[in-house]
Amino acid sequence: PPPGSMIPKNFFWGQYTPLETVLRAHMEEYYELSTKRCQSSDQQRFNNRLVDLVRAEARQNGWDFDGSVFDDKKIRDRVRCFFKTHIQNAKKRLKTMVRNPTKRANARALANHLDLIERYN
Repeated sequence: PPPGSMIPKNFFWGQYTPLETVLRAHMEEYYELSTKRCQSSDQQRFNNRLVDLVRAEARQNGWDFDGSVFDDKKIRDRVRCFFKTHIQNAKKRLKTMVRNPTKRANARALANHLDLIERYN
């Protein structure tokens, strides 16, 4: 979207690539806090910082969140949904790979992540 655009209620992160990039850059830390420090003050601070980073990136690109729709809480909710959707899709892909481990692409992907499978199994 061009500078001066208002980010609407039902936007997709993919339409705002720089904002999605901010989230992807912090994905590992988000999951780490979600699994090991869930609902901790550390996670709350991190989530608030993510909202600040997303807002700053939007401003840098000349965008603004629609103030009649978005406060910090709504942006935090959208951030959580982004990560939740990402992990749900990853689980679906993993289930497909495990169901069909002899398929060449699945076998390759599973082999590439064998260290993670062994660490968390």
